[in-house]
Amino acid sequence: MSPSNDHRFEFELDNDKSKVTPTVELLLDACEAAGLCDLAGRFRISVALEEALVNAIVHGNLEVSSDLRESGDDLFEQTIAQRQEDPRFHRRRVRLHCRISGAEGCFTIRDQGPGFDVSQIPDPTDDETLDRPSGRGMLLMRSFMDEVVYNSKGNEVTLIKRNASVAVGSDPEFPTMQCHSE
Repeated sequence: MSPSNDHRFEFELDNDKSKVTPTVELLLDACEAAGLCDLAGRFRISVALEEALVNAIVHGNLEVSSDLRESGDDLFEQTIAQRQEDPRFHRRRVRLHCRISGAEGCFTIRDQGPGFDVSQIPDPTDDETLDRPSGRGMLLMRSFMDEVVYNSKGNEVTLIKRNASVAVGSDPEFPTMQCHSE
């Protein structure tokens, strides 16, 4: 694998969830082209990126609480639709910076919302919260990626996926990427 298989992408997404899947598909194609993942790895990266991007749009930019999802009616989706039209929210964007090589993929997603305190999110594996839909996206991201790091404000997450068959940093063609930002 040569350094020419390295890919860098920058995207700016509005708050339309329908744009998430095509964006993720493009990134997955780059991951495969770089030799980062197989079919199972592609699925894992897909789930983690979709969760992170939808969270950035819905909970970050649109500031829609997960509690509304638990109400059992359409209030969650109705609130999303209303906020997409609300001038206080609709101009906000999600920025996505990606660096992909055969050794690792680094995906940094930043929203323009107020952020959140990551330490206040209930553990989705606790018996008391296991049946709640909120928090599962974060659990999936942590399960499917090698690293998940939030900035101190809570409006940016960096997801890192390493190729298990490549010793990152041991070969000049596969240096460890510096991708954390604050």
